[in-house]
Amino acid sequence: MRCVNMCCSVIGVIIILFQCGCGKTISESKKPALLINNAVYLPLLEISQWLNLTVDGNNVGGSFTVTSPKSREVFSASTDAGNLLIWNNTPYVQSERLARFFGINVRQDNARCHLQNTNGNELILPMQQEVIVYTSVVGNTRQVFSMKPDGSAVRQLTNTGDNLWPRLSRDGKFLYYISRRNNTVGIYKSNVKGLTEQPVVVVSDTIYAFTLSEDGNMIYYLQKGSIYCIPSANGQPQELLKNVGPYFALLHGDAELAYTEIKYAHDSGGFVYKVLDIATMKSKDLTDDIGQFPSSISSDGRIAIYEIDEGEMVDISLNVKNYVTNTTKRIGLGNSSSISPDATTIVYTFPAYKPTINELFSISIDGSNKKQLTNNGGNQPYWGVADY
Repeated sequence: MRCVNMCCSVIGVIIILFQCGCGKTISESKKPALLINNAVYLPLLEISQWLNLTVDGNNVGGSFTVTSPKSREVFSASTDAGNLLIWNNTPYVQSERLARFFGINVRQDNARCHLQNTNGNELILPMQQEVIVYTSVVGNTRQVFSMKPDGSAVRQLTNTGDNLWPRLSRDGKFLYYISRRNNTVGIYKSNVKGLTEQPVVVVSDTIYAFTLSEDGNMIYYLQKGSIYCIPSANGQPQELLKNVGPYFALLHGDAELAYTEIKYAHDSGGFVYKVLDIATMKSKDLTDDIGQFPSSISSDGRIAIYEIDEGEMVDISLNVKNYVTNTTKRIGLGNSSSISPDATTIVYTFPAYKPTINELFSISIDGSNKKQLTNNGGNQPYWGVADY
């Protein structure tokens, strides 16, 4: 049987690598498969394109139906059913159910996921895994580490500077963190293994915090009471807001920026919570019934974690709010929390505000299954996916 190389023939985000004389193809997807909580999730739109299926639904509703034009079989996936998650603005469906429904064979290794349909055609996807990045003290400085969600496979990613608040881009390709070095403070960017480091912005004053936009194209950071934005690739900072307090967060798919406005000078408690509409650059009071904005939001926007001071800045409670049911539950004490990609688990620091002895713990969003993840110190965790 003669095979014809069809290298770099592109259909959407799927590249046909080889096509045999019998019509069978081997294709490659640009979108990765995700290994989340020991389950493989596949990018729904790309898989449907490969199988010639019809898709109906949207990310906002968190529900999709997939129909085979030939057999008219209908497969449903939703965040409520637990077989769908939204990550990097992409719907992902659990491979096990989709494979059974449409007769797909799924196999995986550490780096790739291989799919084969009933016609013998193969689709290869890069594989990304869950990873938690965090800081821990090494000597007299804080360095960035990574580990799997169970606390295993610990890797040190940085060895220069004093580093804070590591974050992963949603596409799992880049690591960002604040670094203090040589009398300057900057936001630095590297690949997820800590190599090829480069500065994004460096200043002579303190950068207190930063956050990435959902698409990873913009960085928002707090410096000297002002919030700035800068392209993550390169560019010049732009000042967005002045007279801002110590906390801010992106909400609703980057449409809004929540922040604390300093109401009374020289009064650390003189804050009011505000929301900036990024498109119109108009601010309004935050009306959430908890009275402040969340520290971590699930990728589908359904679950949020609020950290609320219960007294003297040492008792910080973790509160889980479900925006679908409009319910809130206090699940314990901790801070610097981050929610898992499938919105089932939280990683956090405890005890709060004691940086020399902090450790990282995980807990389910219902308050059960608490586990200690680190034994040599851990702080400022972020839970994402990466080429690990």
